Amino acid sequence: IVRDPYTGDPLEGVEVLLRRTGGVWQNYTTSDAFPEPVCSVVMDGRDLEACRNRTRAEGFGGFTYDNITHTCCFKLQDAETLLVNLVADRSSTLHVWLAGDFELAMKTNTYGTYAAIVPPGMMNFRFFKYNYDGNGFDFYVNRNVQVGDIGDVFMHRF
Repeated sequence: IVRDPYTGDPLEGVEVLLRRTGGVWQNYTTSDAFPEPVCSVVMDGRDLEACRNRTRAEGFGGFTYDNITHTCCFKLQDAETLLVNLVADRSSTLHVWLAGDFELAMKTNTYGTYAAIVPPGMMNFRFFKYNYDGNGFDFYVNRNVQVGDIGDVFMHRF
């Protein structure tokens, strides 16, 4: 919630800019996305680094490592689509490459709130409004969940 520090009132129309640079691997144990009965693009997964390199070289969104067969099943969907379609799978670990240079801009609503689905990793938040001091902070978004008051920002009027 973005608030006026003197009144505590929410601020509407604040420009919010979310930004992250640099890529990161995220691993989701006991999880898969778009599981296939027979994997269409598979390779021996005893060398996870080889699976990671192929994922990046061929533009896959990620891969599922099967802990029983020790194989990597490459995913044709992009990383964000994989993350919003996670399913439980006891024998799998989903590996997702979140490319860098992620940026999203929005404005707060009448309640001073904003919402966004962002990939896990270190995020830079910046807040701007005419006649107010800009404000910002960095924090680590974990497992695509950010809830509560950690995002509260107070903006001082000029």
